[in-house]
Amino acid sequence: MSEGLTDIGVNLLNRQFQDDREAVIDRARRAGVTRMLITCTDLAESALGQAFCEANPDGFWCTAGVHPHHAKDVGPGWLGELAELAGNPCVRAVGETGLDFNRNFSTPEQQLAVFEAQLTLAADIGKP
Repeated sequence: MSEGLTDIGVNLLNRQFQDDREAVIDRARRAGVTRMLITCTDLAESALGQAFCEANPDGFWCTAGVHPHHAKDVGPGWLGELAELAGNPCVRAVGETGLDFNRNFSTPEQQLAVFEAQLTLAADIGKP
């Protein structure tokens, strides 16, 4: 028997879903999606993702991380805050992370520093 589908890149916290988030979830469930991993792109969204998953434990998890576009926005203590978020059982991976030199919302140097820090954190806590 199938356990259903897993969507590993759900952007449920995006403001475009604020008015119909429950309807989106309902459609996904009716289509056979039983597990969803909410992709978070900055520390604030990661905290929201964690809170959402704690309030909706049936088939929801999230990531915690800083997208390369937001690398310019990290401040002192960001990595400790991320480590605390990433240590939560609702958080299954560090991310969204990487390098994005297409539009360079953050400089390559900022992106690389944040990316390397997140890779190290992920390795230290044993999460992808």
